[in-house]
Amino acid sequence: MRIGVKMFFAAVIVWSAFSSTGYAAAIEGEKHVPELRADDFYVKKVKGMNKDLIKGADVSSVIALENSGVTFYNTNGKRQEIFTTLKQAGINYIRVRIWNDPYDSNGNGYGGGNNDVQKAIEIGKRATANGMKVLADFHYSDFWADPAKQKVPKAWAKLSFEAKKTKLYEYTKQSLQKMIKEGVDIGMVQVGNETTGAFAGETDWAKMSQLFNEGSRAVRETDPGILVALHFTNPETAGRYSFIAETLSKNKVD
Repeated sequence: MRIGVKMFFAAVIVWSAFSSTGYAAAIEGEKHVPELRADDFYVKKVKGMNKDLIKGADVSSVIALENSGVTFYNTNGKRQEIFTTLKQAGINYIRVRIWNDPYDSNGNGYGGGNNDVQKAIEIGKRATANGMKVLADFHYSDFWADPAKQKVPKAWAKLSFEAKKTKLYEYTKQSLQKMIKEGVDIGMVQVGNETTGAFAGETDWAKMSQLFNEGSRAVRETDPGILVALHFTNPETAGRYSFIAETLSKNKVD
């Protein structure tokens, strides 16, 4: 996780706060955990923040964790729905990463939560039920997309570029329609993940820009009120973001 890069989103791993002994006791008791350890590190609340400021968390692996036996507790040591705890802590956005087909030919998941659209719907419904909006983070890959790898989904591997554009548009729009139909409150869509130098198998910025626009178009047509985000890394690198901004502008990217 690059601090300051992830658009205010950070992975929340609540259960890591407990010692192995305390966690074992919690699992055994199922209802209560030992008293939480006081921490020396404390961040004071920032005054004057607009109520609409995004305070988000990415908890995309929550279903996989729960299926593995992980349970979540509130600050009083009582078992509680993790989304309720996040809401009570001031979180107002939940980001969920979405992969096209995160399973191999034998049905084994690649990891990271194995989130396809259906899993995203499950997570999104829980977030919505607790009064939080959802950021749908489309990777347009079957597993993690980042600067080192922007591998096109298996099903798109042999498509021409024009066919890939069409497929990306249709996939985005149909996925969002499914989520909204299930009652998920989508506030933002991330068109790609860490697309600093490549996107969905393409490395030419002109082609990348066309793909960005197909994703944006799908969002706008689904609901013009949903925010659109593009996602890049390493803003500390001199000249990187000015180059990206200039390139996106030149290619008329929405």
